[in-house]
Amino acid sequence: MGENKNNVISEFKIGGTTIKICDDYCKNKNKSDVNNILNRISQNINFENK
Repeated sequence: MGENKNNVISEFKIGGTTIKICDDYCKNKNKSDVNNILNRISQNINFENK
């Protein structure tokens, strides 16, 4: 298996569940890359809510 990076930038609990927000996917991306990622996520969310 690959290396487990888990660069946790935020952690909180909801009930008995611990939520960890990591930035591994976009940590080393430039501003244009991040905007493209966010646009793709936004389009996926809009598509699923129709």
